[in-house]
Amino acid sequence: MLEELTPWEPRARVTSRVQSVKIDDLVISFMRTIRVPDNETINDLPPSLGRFPLFKIDDYADKLPASMAEKGGIFIPMYQREAMWIDFESKNRYAIKIFTGNVNAISGEPRVPDAASSLRRRELLGQNKPVQDYVVTPYQPWIDGVATEPGKVRQFVAMPVGSGHSVEAQMTGQETTAGLQFEVTRLDLPEEKERKINLEVKTLTGKSINIKISNHALICDLKQKIEEMEGIPPGQQRLVFDGLQLEDYRLLVDYGIEEVCDISSSPVIIESPTNEQSEQASIVHLVLRLRGGGHGPPPEPKNAEMTLAAGGAIRQSIVAVPQRQFRKTITIAFNVQLLNTASFSAVTGLAPPSTPASAAAYTRLGLPFYHLYEEPSLVSGGFSGLKSVAQIDGTPEKALEDLSIIDVKTGEPVVGYNGGNGGAKKPRGDTAGPKLGRVGLLDPRGSRAELQFTWEIAAKHKAEHLAKMESNRQSVSQSKNL
Repeated sequence: MLEELTPWEPRARVTSRVQSVKIDDLVISFMRTIRVPDNETINDLPPSLGRFPLFKIDDYADKLPASMAEKGGIFIPMYQREAMWIDFESKNRYAIKIFTGNVNAISGEPRVPDAASSLRRRELLGQNKPVQDYVVTPYQPWIDGVATEPGKVRQFVAMPVGSGHSVEAQMTGQETTAGLQFEVTRLDLPEEKERKINLEVKTLTGKSINIKISNHALICDLKQKIEEMEGIPPGQQRLVFDGLQLEDYRLLVDYGIEEVCDISSSPVIIESPTNEQSEQASIVHLVLRLRGGGHGPPPEPKNAEMTLAAGGAIRQSIVAVPQRQFRKTITIAFNVQLLNTASFSAVTGLAPPSTPASAAAYTRLGLPFYHLYEEPSLVSGGFSGLKSVAQIDGTPEKALEDLSIIDVKTGEPVVGYNGGNGGAKKPRGDTAGPKLGRVGLLDPRGSRAELQFTWEIAAKHKAEHLAKMESNRQSVSQSKNL
């Protein structure tokens, strides 16, 4: 199906100012964070302690092992048992597959699907379970770990290659890849389906506002129009349609509003603040999404390269993407490799980043974790046999107490927080690589498999099932005629 894909030659670069990978308008950042306690507790979002510094492999190819240099991409310094989360920002839509040691962080499947992968997918579809193995931006703003269960991830935690802790070692029985691999596909919407629609926006005071806007406009664009007409800042608007709060970087069409001409029966509502709330809103709270980190630095391992293991549990949903007529581009790929801090200093001549704060020290200072309401999602992977670092070592960690929990969107404390134990209301190139030091940011070998949407997989499975039934029917018919 490669001939049906849209050609794509993105501008890919590492931005030194904000320390991110930028592919056209997609920005991917790797965030330092607190390592959440590794036990049976499900934690809310831990804080961000800033971005990891990024270094191009090509710039240090002569000082790195050939096995790392030939992959190209970037490398990151990490302490043993340090945690990270990955942040995504974009206005356009991108499907992103994330692999840790060539194991898909969403589905648990290998990067190159095999016969066993197809069998597992058929079983999941037969049970009416999702087979999504990607995230789509801007719907998914970040990911903290591997999706072990619906609504729960196990935090990304760095461990030495060869220690036996990694996701790759546990899922495949070997450790040959390490690091992170990304496959990115831009998703375009058919231009011919875009049209102007008339919206009736009703405020809580009963006032109606009529707005003509594209059904492919972003919700933040609608808020901008409301500000132009009514003077209400976008930050004070909460738009609700059909019982759902509308997210800024989704399209009107994503909520089915494209089919609505008169929406007075299910109006979009702007919830304006009361006078008392307005007075409170004049106080600006700058909330940094401080989100999982590590304890003090343990002795550095002899192996220069680090890999990612599963840490403590975090409450997080993988956004299930509804069926749409997306046009897919050719998929591009890049590698992210992890160096322990001692090797990092030897390779770069730079001092390593400061050690991250422990979760206990962070909470002793009265600093918060973060809560974000998410729509329920059943998307998760086949990680039933995956063990966390503490489970492997037999050293469960004490749960945090007296946590301060802040709502990500409002910046206000979460009232009635239950301590984290209950539910919460990202031609394909020659296989012969270029010379070391000239690989580039993007992997010249491209992706290992074409992106398939969940509905495409389901349709293929259904067609195969019907074809098999028809073949069986014909066999029975022929037997009767003999």
